[in-house]
Amino acid sequence: MERAGHGRIQAGPPRRETETDGDQRALLGLAATGDRCRDGFPAVALPAGHRRACGPAVPLSAVGAQPVATGRARSPARCLSKPGTGSPAGARSGFSLACARQLSPPRHTEHAQRSAALGRPGSGLVRAEALPARAVPPAGAGRTGAEAERARRRRIIGMKYTILHTIETAGPGGAETVLLQLATQLDPTRFRSIAVVPKDDWLYQQLCAAGVSTHIVNGRKWYDLRVPRGLARLVRAEAVDLIHSHLPDQNFYSCLAGWWTGRPTVVTYHGAIELRHARELRQAVKLRTVRSRAAAVVTVCDHVRSLLAEAGFPPEKLIRIYNGIAPERFAPVSRGRLRQELQCQNGEILIGTVANIRQSKGHEYFIRAAHRLAQRYPHARFLAVGDVDSRLGAPLFRLVDELGLRDRFFFLGFRADVPRILNELDIFVLASTSEGFPLVALEAMAAGKPMVVTRSGGPQEAVEDGCTGFLVAPGNADELADGIARLLDHPELGRSMGAAARAKLYREFTLDRMIHAYEELYTRILESR
Repeated sequence: MERAGHGRIQAGPPRRETETDGDQRALLGLAATGDRCRDGFPAVALPAGHRRACGPAVPLSAVGAQPVATGRARSPARCLSKPGTGSPAGARSGFSLACARQLSPPRHTEHAQRSAALGRPGSGLVRAEALPARAVPPAGAGRTGAEAERARRRRIIGMKYTILHTIETAGPGGAETVLLQLATQLDPTRFRSIAVVPKDDWLYQQLCAAGVSTHIVNGRKWYDLRVPRGLARLVRAEAVDLIHSHLPDQNFYSCLAGWWTGRPTVVTYHGAIELRHARELRQAVKLRTVRSRAAAVVTVCDHVRSLLAEAGFPPEKLIRIYNGIAPERFAPVSRGRLRQELQCQNGEILIGTVANIRQSKGHEYFIRAAHRLAQRYPHARFLAVGDVDSRLGAPLFRLVDELGLRDRFFFLGFRADVPRILNELDIFVLASTSEGFPLVALEAMAAGKPMVVTRSGGPQEAVEDGCTGFLVAPGNADELADGIARLLDHPELGRSMGAAARAKLYREFTLDRMIHAYEELYTRILESR
């Protein structure tokens, strides 16, 4: 869509590049107007007085398109090139880079000076003579020698590793939240984070608000090579040391980009549903590429790990790292606001789920379980919190009406106050038919809520049946209703389960544990190169 404040920077006509020119730019990350980088993409120099957004890299448009730099009146600054919205004539659709913020001059200068001493490509606006001569590898030196030299100097001066976090979706969800946690919570003395997302949505806005240098790269088809080319270009421009991607398509693209640039790639699979078409040609190509090219394959639970092992992934590459949360966000708060919002009477019980309306989330079974319980427990109210897909939501709304639950079952849509909502629930329900390792189950545990969840993959690795909650079969509304009824009939059992769940969360599933595990993985891979 059109945005105010767009400005354009046009590259001049290309000239033939010598090997010396290319090698020097690979070290300096600089390209004069009209030059071309080693990967064949047009590069552009900034006019006098213009600061580079998101560090030293100039945001560039699609392959074959003229570079476009755009700005917004408010911070953080964005640089977008979208088809039909300010891009120069001839720009190709389906791919764009967007910068999320501008570095202040002091930080930019310090980064450039340290990077110059290290000989990192694309790491600052510095002149060629500022680099020591020994930072340039001998003519004909291979990539291995250059990488080893940079690693040696990094250890000497304590340079941060740059991690590129990327994902194929940008709405509110579990995988997107994990990426946000990693990009914002890694040790800032050891790691620098940048991010790539497919569009300006919830995740992009959250990353911008946290001050993470964020870019937009998107493609229309799974085999669109403009996406991995764009990632590769950004890797070189930002001197990325390691790529970490999430979800199948982006795992495939990132492994290609890592292969082309010689950077290690870590991929994370978040659920079994991501592997449901593993035997189809498209998925088989993706999995084979990831299996052979990824430095490490992270799974969020043992269930997903076993599925990847069955798909032929080498056991030595598979690493299980449980998701984690910051439990202090879910500490008990004063209750009443949600009940006032829903106009609940004194003594009424709230039973709810938090899950975006998707096919695998099992909302239909929760609604049918609520219908079974409505007559027996007239004081019970049911609610569903989460982003609503209009196509999938319509039949659920009709089902609520057909079962006579219009005044008993509420859809609240996407909410930013999930911690407060969970604290006001009396019972938490997760009716999914397929899950990885759901963050919302951990959040309910942190809030000390008794829960009924399905054996849908990862949940049974977090919830102990009969101790921290009840486990029931997926796709079975009767079992779901029976589990809820047991908690309604025995409130003291529910309170003891909630306390046990909170204690287990603090022992095993905190955000600090997850972040530490990823930091160790990054360090082990990077220091072994």
